[in-house]
Amino acid sequence: MTTSAITCLVPTHNRPQFLRRLLKFYGQFPPSFAISVVDSSRPDTAAQNVAAIQAASSELSVDYHHYDLDLISKCVKQLEQIETPFVAFCADDDLLFPNAVLACVDFLERSPDFITAMGRTAVLNVEHPSWPCRILKGYTIDADKPFDRCRQMASNWMSNYYAVYRTGPLVDHFRITAAGSDARLTYHVPEMMLSQLSVLHGKAKSLPLMYSLRERHSANAGRGQRSGERPHAEEHYQRFKSVLVQQFVRTGIEQTQAEQFIDDWYGYFREPSLTSWRRRRSFSDIVRQLVNGAKDRWLDFIQNEGTRHRRFVRASDLAGCEPQWDAAVKLMREFPQGIATESLPTLRCA
Repeated sequence: MTTSAITCLVPTHNRPQFLRRLLKFYGQFPPSFAISVVDSSRPDTAAQNVAAIQAASSELSVDYHHYDLDLISKCVKQLEQIETPFVAFCADDDLLFPNAVLACVDFLERSPDFITAMGRTAVLNVEHPSWPCRILKGYTIDADKPFDRCRQMASNWMSNYYAVYRTGPLVDHFRITAAGSDARLTYHVPEMMLSQLSVLHGKAKSLPLMYSLRERHSANAGRGQRSGERPHAEEHYQRFKSVLVQQFVRTGIEQTQAEQFIDDWYGYFREPSLTSWRRRRSFSDIVRQLVNGAKDRWLDFIQNEGTRHRRFVRASDLAGCEPQWDAAVKLMREFPQGIATESLPTLRCA
């Protein structure tokens, strides 16, 4: 039975091989929530996506929507159609673990001051098969004041793009981001804006459970987004800054304070070349980060949580999801570039 609490949104663009792999995984472990595929592929690729969804329709609840729009704009269009109170994004080359998604929904239903929740994300580097999976950085941001939460996110940034969100606020965040950035030019700026909006308007929870497996590969859209020439960088930065300052002011933050904060932490966006993307840090910033890092590693040692820094996956991380984890890792290692049509007749993954 499909729950009416959450929808999983899967954006895809000219990568039917990854969508086939995602559907293959969920065919083995059918989630109790609906999946909505948001496609912007060219016609021949879109036809392959439709065929893959139709082939999985007997096992999964999947609907399909096509928009000739950029990533953020097409997500806005589909988010506006979502009727469930919660929504989670899943990249077409990632895999979310269904039980963890539902645990996040349960937490948010019991915690009205939190706007988003997710568990641990592990990354698999298929270009180095002998390397073990690592946990990506993630932590809870629960300060009572919006500006304190934004400072915590900016100073120790993590990606919560693929977390479970309350649908209403997320629709607003995507509309604001569409107005303040251009996803056709860079994915990085919209992602940073969405992360700041999420903690500006609510708290973010990191649960101690395995939430998703992410693949690192050469076709990943995020691999080169901080390098290369980007014309009109100052113009794009001022647009980003103007929209974000406006949102800060609406929560009671002084405009001059908001402007200084954005210049300090995101001023590198105005550089035509993003090859050196890190903010220039003062000596006190460096000391504070070293102290916080040492404290986090100590807490990880005594609490066995380890959600604030990268580390190897442990057996304790996989409690309750061992079969799904094993199948996900096997599927990614066997089909690191997704499942080609010629592989379908001989596919053996479970």
